[in-house]
Amino acid sequence: QLWFGAECLSAGSSIMNREAESGAMRPLARALTKSLERVRGLLRDASLCGDQTPPCLRNLISSLCTFDHLLAEFELRYVSAMVPVKTAHEYELQQLVVVLFSETLQRALVKGLLTQEMVDDYDPALMFTIPRLAIVSGLLFYPYMSPLSLDQNATDMSDMFRPFRVSIYFVFMSCVFCILVYRRCLIQYHNIRYTENEKFLLYDIIV
Repeated sequence: QLWFGAECLSAGSSIMNREAESGAMRPLARALTKSLERVRGLLRDASLCGDQTPPCLRNLISSLCTFDHLLAEFELRYVSAMVPVKTAHEYELQQLVVVLFSETLQRALVKGLLTQEMVDDYDPALMFTIPRLAIVSGLLFYPYMSPLSLDQNATDMSDMFRPFRVSIYFVFMSCVFCILVYRRCLIQYHNIRYTENEKFLLYDIIV
């Protein structure tokens, strides 16, 4: 399908409703089809070289490397014109979300907020609990490293949470307010100094 698309583009055809993208890809498509013809010719020559295969193979390997590079670049641009394709940065942000959810689940199990039976049984409550805990965890425990960091640009936030950036900001302010109120209550009524570990108790408030 990719080769057929490259041949059509190099011949002057365009992808339906993608005229601008087709024009931008046409030089690459022509280079790809030309490289393919060269590889086919070298493969034919290599099969007829007999005892003189080493020089033939050197030329063939060089052409195959060029062809592989052109094919990979054309494939990315051709598929990107058809469907959305994540960039390396977007994929990295997606992986950070996976790590955040995983660490949040482990912390919740250690703190007793969830049970291993709930995880093993695929309890539907986890579908609501884990994302809420992950948001709080990302805002409070990893404020500068998580995909929810409000200190970085919006483009550096995961696309899963980017549309809700303003709402996440209000969640963060609510968390800070709860911590301050909790600290004040401890100092006023129990005369206990606030510590960083007490932020874990905010999980109980959110859940």
